[in-house]
Amino acid sequence: VIPSSMQPVYWLVHRLLPVGALAVIWINHIIGLYPRDFPKPTIAELAMLLYIFASLVSVITTSNDLSDVITTLYDRVIIPMSLYFLIRIWAPQEKEIRQLIPMLLILVISQISIGLLAWSFPSVLPSYWLDWAGQRTTGSLRSYGAYVSVMLFAGLPLLHTALTSEGNLYKKILLSGFFLSLLGVFISFSRAGWLALGVVLIFLFYLYPKGM
Repeated sequence: VIPSSMQPVYWLVHRLLPVGALAVIWINHIIGLYPRDFPKPTIAELAMLLYIFASLVSVITTSNDLSDVITTLYDRVIIPMSLYFLIRIWAPQEKEIRQLIPMLLILVISQISIGLLAWSFPSVLPSYWLDWAGQRTTGSLRSYGAYVSVMLFAGLPLLHTALTSEGNLYKKILLSGFFLSLLGVFISFSRAGWLALGVVLIFLFYLYPKGM
């Protein structure tokens, strides 16, 4: 449950911004303002669209609380997929990824700090961040699944940038951020999160054998 004071921000940032950004890109392309070459759909995108269609059919035919379940589906499935499509269409370059690095480092440090405080000094945190205190680590996200996803999402660009950077101190800072993200996944105490981390590490050893 989102606190009432945060509902407008939640609606704007989470529910409207990703879909709105996709709509703006599509409209600009149609009117010729910012035409772009859209990537050809792969089996991954087709599978995602089929999953949404199958989920909607399931909800409509089986749910007694249609609006609530569709809202949950929108928040937890359609919005994350919209973010995927946004990155897929935008196709950020190395320079643009590097511009995100400071914010990703701050994200990892802040979430790991909140997570550790929830275990050690929960009284200093807002009560609505403590739903899983003493059981799982959720940071400020109130969901250990979301916490794991954010840690992996933020940690991987930190590792990539560290392995492709020249400055020794800068590289050490980014690697420290990456290891903190791994610690965050570990202290989530989510078995699914640990499995996801294992899969990620396998592919990292494949993509960066020398660096790893």
